[in-house]
Amino acid sequence: MTITTSLDGRTHARASYVRRPAPATTPFVSLRLADGGAPHGALSGAVRHAIEEHGSLTPSQRLALTTPSDLPRLYTPAEAALLIDALATAGATVTVVAPHTF
Repeated sequence: MTITTSLDGRTHARASYVRRPAPATTPFVSLRLADGGAPHGALSGAVRHAIEEHGSLTPSQRLALTTPSDLPRLYTPAEAALLIDALATAGATVTVVAPHTF
């Protein structure tokens, strides 16, 4: 399939990468940050860095985090595994709260 633009009449090849919607049964998990690696429910610098790198949270969501608390979004199993590994390496304790299927 080719696409012709109306502005200049040139023909463009179809993009080989097409973003498709996820299957209807994509599993998601929510995570609970049980311990932030610092005293009194605070998050250590290493934990904050891991959340910043792998947590996919907005700046205001990151600033509002304390322990214990649930992370304010759902993750795919692959994202969750990466984030759990990064947080565990940083000294935090993370648990999977519940799987969700949409």
